[in-house]
Amino acid sequence: MRFRKLRASRDRMTGPRRTVHALAACLVAGWSTLAAEDAADTEVDETITVHGDAADRVSIVPAEPVDAVFGFDKSLFETPRSATSVAVETMDRLGMTDIDDLVMLSASSFTQSFFGVSGSLDLRGTAGENYFNGVRRLDNPGNYATPIGAADRVDIVRGPASVIHGPSKIGGYMNFVPKSARADTGQFLEKPTGEVSVAAGSWDRAVVAAEVGGPGALGDRRFGYYVFGEWEDSGSYYRDTATANVVLQATFNVEANDRLRLVWGGMYHDYDGNEIGGWNHTD
Repeated sequence: MRFRKLRASRDRMTGPRRTVHALAACLVAGWSTLAAEDAADTEVDETITVHGDAADRVSIVPAEPVDAVFGFDKSLFETPRSATSVAVETMDRLGMTDIDDLVMLSASSFTQSFFGVSGSLDLRGTAGENYFNGVRRLDNPGNYATPIGAADRVDIVRGPASVIHGPSKIGGYMNFVPKSARADTGQFLEKPTGEVSVAAGSWDRAVVAAEVGGPGALGDRRFGYYVFGEWEDSGSYYRDTATANVVLQATFNVEANDRLRLVWGGMYHDYDGNEIGGWNHTD
């Protein structure tokens, strides 16, 4: 009798265990079913197609020849140097107004600390140099703001210049390619072109720019011209600080024969401004 009672008690204990095990199995099965349904819902085959115009691209590695490094008409893909080329279209789309804005597109380049006067950049830790169409300009450590509105392209080269440019600093340099009738495609413009732009903003900012260019002929030889002008009379966020700036630039191209091309031009730049201490801002 004692043995039977013990066995009966064991049977009474295993009954609730079986019930618990059954409930746990149901819960696990239900959870697995829900997880499988969620996975089926999330695994949706969707195709997203993005359409864009090639003309809207902003590229800092142009396919056009860049001769600011070695003097050869090779693209940056074929040039074994660390260089960045920023076209005027990129400057316009990104709202660049001075050379300090170029640092966001060029590695190892930094703005100089000359109280708001963007004369040149620091490249690889040293003061960079400025070239105008391959010709070295005077050092500009904050003496005047270097204009970029008259440039069709700005090439930023890290490291010392090639021997074709003569002695140079080891940090690097910028080469400003002026607007011309051949700057974009290497061919003369097919028809006259030009534009006028007006910029106004806070703190009495006022800038007016105009440009015109086109093809021509000197006898049986092709001829191209481009003229650019910019006038600025702006105030500043700081007291007793204003900027008066006038830029006039003209370039000319003539094909003397099938293998010789003559290029000449010039720039007139009149800048009136001052460095900014940074503490005398307006109320």
